[in-house]
Amino acid sequence: IIDKVSKKITTDTPLLINYTMTIQTKDKKSETQKGSLLSNGSKFRLKTPAFEDYCDGTNIWHYVKETSEVELSVIDPINNIFNFPNLIKTYSKDFRPKLIREEETNYVIDLIPKKSTNVSKIRIVSNKTNNRIKEMTIYVREGNTYIITFTSYKPNQTSQSKDYVFPQATYPQAEIIDL
Repeated sequence: IIDKVSKKITTDTPLLINYTMTIQTKDKKSETQKGSLLSNGSKFRLKTPAFEDYCDGTNIWHYVKETSEVELSVIDPINNIFNFPNLIKTYSKDFRPKLIREEETNYVIDLIPKKSTNVSKIRIVSNKTNNRIKEMTIYVREGNTYIITFTSYKPNQTSQSKDYVFPQATYPQAEIIDL
């Protein structure tokens, strides 16, 4: 099942996903935010009202709008977890899939990390008919849970390399901190 989902994401790339993410903290506080993700393999651009992330496959620029600061660092599995399509395409390297249940129109699958990480599991809900992800829930060991509901899924988008690099000309006041 997860191989079919992975194949579908591969054929849909570049992919634009709009989503709503609910963050539940370990003390049961909840916050909801909307965002969009443009993904093309290991490259992605993530936009939310509070921040923007740009990743060219090697480097990631994390732009915090409130402070007008950009943290530049090398991509790693921790800050790559929100590139949902790439995570699914490469799942077999880092996760073991487990079918939890079959619903009328969906499959519910858990991805369990093969090695100890800060993520305890990722639950995926995929449509049986078109093999597209409808929802993901990321469980973090410290107690936070990220519930991501895909509100739109636009396959085969046009994108260019510059879409995945921080647009410094757009934010000339931004201070770049090279980590």
